[in-house]
Amino acid sequence: MASLANLLISLFSLTLMLLHLRPPVDAGSDEDHRWWQDSFLPTPLAGSDEPRLIHTYTDVFTGFAARLTEAELALVSKRAEFVRAVPNQLWRPTTTHTQEFLGLKRDAGLWRDTNYGEGVIIGVVDTGIYAAHPSFDDSGIPPPPSKWKGSCHGTAAAHCNNKLIGAKFITVHDSGDVIGHGTHTSSTAAGNFVSGASAQGLGRGTAAGTAPRAHLAMYSMHALLTEADLVLVSKRKEIVRAFPNQLWRPTTTHTPEFLGLDRGTGLWRDTSYGKGVIIGVVDTGIYAAHPSFDDSGIPPPPSKWKGSCHGTAAAHCNNKLIGAKFITVNDSGDVIGHGTHTSSTAAGNFVSGASAQGLGRGTAAGTAPRAHLAMYSMCTLCGCDSADIVAGIDEAIKDGVDVLSLSLAPVFDVEFSRDPVVIGALSAVAKGIVVVAAAGNNGPEFFIANSAPWLLTVAAGSVDRSFETVVQLGNGNHINGEAFNQVSNSSSKPKPFPLYVDKHCKSSPGRNVAGKIVICHSTGPMNDTGPSINKSDISGIMSAGAAGVVLINRKAAGFTTLLEDYGNVVQVTVADGNNIIEYVRTTSKASAKVIYKNTVLGVRPSPTVAAFSSRGPSTFSPGVLKPDILAPGLNVIAAWPPLTMLGSGPFHIKSGTSMSTPHVSGVAALVKSSHPDWSAAGIKSAILTTADITDSTGGPILDEQHQRATAYAMGAGHVNPTKAIDPGLVYDLGITEYAGYICALLGDQGLAVIAGDPMLSCKMLPKIPEAQLNYPTITVPLKKKPFTVNRTVTNVGPENSIYTLKMEVPKSLTVRVYPETLVFSKAGEKITYSMMAREFYRRREREESEFKHCQETHRACSSSSTADCLHDGPEILPLAKNKYAQCSQPSFTIDAIGFSTSICFKYITVHDTMPHQFAICHAITNCKPWFLMVIFMYIEDIQPQQQQQQQLQQQQQQQSL
Repeated sequence: MASLANLLISLFSLTLMLLHLRPPVDAGSDEDHRWWQDSFLPTPLAGSDEPRLIHTYTDVFTGFAARLTEAELALVSKRAEFVRAVPNQLWRPTTTHTQEFLGLKRDAGLWRDTNYGEGVIIGVVDTGIYAAHPSFDDSGIPPPPSKWKGSCHGTAAAHCNNKLIGAKFITVHDSGDVIGHGTHTSSTAAGNFVSGASAQGLGRGTAAGTAPRAHLAMYSMHALLTEADLVLVSKRKEIVRAFPNQLWRPTTTHTPEFLGLDRGTGLWRDTSYGKGVIIGVVDTGIYAAHPSFDDSGIPPPPSKWKGSCHGTAAAHCNNKLIGAKFITVNDSGDVIGHGTHTSSTAAGNFVSGASAQGLGRGTAAGTAPRAHLAMYSMCTLCGCDSADIVAGIDEAIKDGVDVLSLSLAPVFDVEFSRDPVVIGALSAVAKGIVVVAAAGNNGPEFFIANSAPWLLTVAAGSVDRSFETVVQLGNGNHINGEAFNQVSNSSSKPKPFPLYVDKHCKSSPGRNVAGKIVICHSTGPMNDTGPSINKSDISGIMSAGAAGVVLINRKAAGFTTLLEDYGNVVQVTVADGNNIIEYVRTTSKASAKVIYKNTVLGVRPSPTVAAFSSRGPSTFSPGVLKPDILAPGLNVIAAWPPLTMLGSGPFHIKSGTSMSTPHVSGVAALVKSSHPDWSAAGIKSAILTTADITDSTGGPILDEQHQRATAYAMGAGHVNPTKAIDPGLVYDLGITEYAGYICALLGDQGLAVIAGDPMLSCKMLPKIPEAQLNYPTITVPLKKKPFTVNRTVTNVGPENSIYTLKMEVPKSLTVRVYPETLVFSKAGEKITYSMMAREFYRRREREESEFKHCQETHRACSSSSTADCLHDGPEILPLAKNKYAQCSQPSFTIDAIGFSTSICFKYITVHDTMPHQFAICHAITNCKPWFLMVIFMYIEDIQPQQQQQQQLQQQQQQQSL
């Protein structure tokens, strides 16, 4: 028993470590390389099946991940080849709670019980129908019921049968369909089973409508009248009223449309929908049988592809899903759903009739629907180990992906040389791979993740869509909220119910909630941004006989409604919730009824920054603006596995920077498809410098409180795919520039670890301070003494291009740019310009501005205006400089310059400076080809001492262990 106890103690003392090694002079074969790495490992514990070697790394850096005791690590560290050991760190998918979804199954459930809609007649008012399509074959369908009085006319008449029993037109056209919309909607409603279908947007195998045994009747009609005709017709006694025609549009799942992507036109057409580009996704796996991953219309992958498929996904791999590997989980399939959702958002094929429990019904598609996908599965419900993520990146580099999508973020950020994922990502970028990563869901301020400059860091915003639900109070006032469950709860004649306020959403014997709508608050700290309430609490209220629940979001969420499936629940903002409570307080018999509106488009303002989206600046490199870009990440509809541990259904609503990240990954694929020779930094620059900083109202983009969003919330602005393929100028960066930046930031030791070569010295490289890195945004310190930065731009537009400077800056600053005119004689030419900035007088703690070089031939430069807004910084702990404050729970602090931040687990470093308000001066621009976001910060040379940095790093390492 003693030996068993010792064995268990030894086992539990093992720590998963990532070891960086100096490459062998002659590694020989793969088997020799593995033998060489094995030589670093101790003899496995006697009687133990515990695997010691977890992963080997060759492409991201030379090394391996292994479980070691402290003593074993000490022995390994004495080897000459040893560089550094980094403890494994847990990363998490940046999403919120997941939900259920209802679906139809062949030979089971509702279809079987209703005999597939047999005997029912569906009339379709649309553009006509292509009657010869096999979806309208009448195999297995009996004659229509005797009540049917309709008939067939026009070209469709020759193909009418027991499926298509009616086809009429009242127009100059015909009952046929030269547009396609009517054929599409008719087959979606009641198309018969068609085996071997491979139409765009349908799953490989069998296509079918929602009621495949129902009958169809098409009515293609409208009358075109002149004003004189209308006067004559209106005199007929049969005419009651004439209504002017109103344009209605076929609906979609909408995020591609919101991004300006239209099927058959524009950017999608010009880039062939991303054809030929390979997007690698590091995530929870993929449900490969989903129709979003059908390969209709997609050619084979390019010859450079070296990947393969394994696990359950292998049976469904095709020209869309060309790779599926699992790193540590048992399979490449997806029992969580996160990876399926993000993959389809990036590059899902067209799927018609998509909706999430009836919401957002339309055609689903990824941002790059013709791109190839490769899944690297390593995450579980507990999260994703950094060791496994690095292994996934290593495999993706070997396989030959073009874009790497990481909808993941660490639990807490660490210094770059201590983050193996950041190191692995740099190796990918060095090989031309665009690495797109989530900013994290810890908003609103100073908790940005994935902040290395070689990553394209994505924040989350809203779209112009709402799943609207109206709470109509007894006094006639309307409160607009949102609800996930609408189809099952909607009624054509909603009834009013009494209102009952229960602050904590709890049901107890002393509370009479039967037959009432309960008003209650989300639980948890008020500074949390997402809804947080136990589903069991809602179930308890409903079990007590409540008619429904109105859930008031937290104050910090502002106008962000993060939709959750709580059942019969309407979610409202805290302001609207307080209005309801005030109505109840002042009314003796307060009542309300709930009216479900389903999907509403054109919501303004949009986009806005989502409350949960993490904000900058970066803790470890505040001189580089993070996040980089804003993209749709709130209530996104995308593919979902049929059965997961967290819900089921073919499409699902999820929110998070996990959802915004694959949108940008898809945009990067479109740019790569259009410009295959561009570098990773060039593609990133194109996306950033063409971003939008105005919303649908023409005003500046707002945050969750409907205040002007700062650059630390949205980066360069909201992604604009159409502009991104024609930026005019790009800021390029190579591995040499990144190495110089690392030297300036972390010195020789940091360079040796990140570059993976202990022999490399900063003496060989020019040091590049943060402000001087050739980044598409600029962050500079402001003092009385002028500060100058240089930037080099590359002409990727036409030859003989001339760009002139247009600039709006605050009155408190003096800014000069030289030269003001950039004259290019050829494509690919580079020109360097300088920007000098200094403070004229102290006005605020931070100033933001944009300046732009505009090419007049693009005819897209607009007039600019400026505006100020105030923003309160986080709370400051008033302690003496270089002292520490003990914290009871995680909290935040900043110093007066607004960017030196730390997370408090045990202790937190603070400075003896007071908080200040700062102003944001935006120039409202819409300039093509590009504009530049510039942040001017007042810096008083306040830097944490080296000892403080070391102590903080030690605390973070202990936390990770």
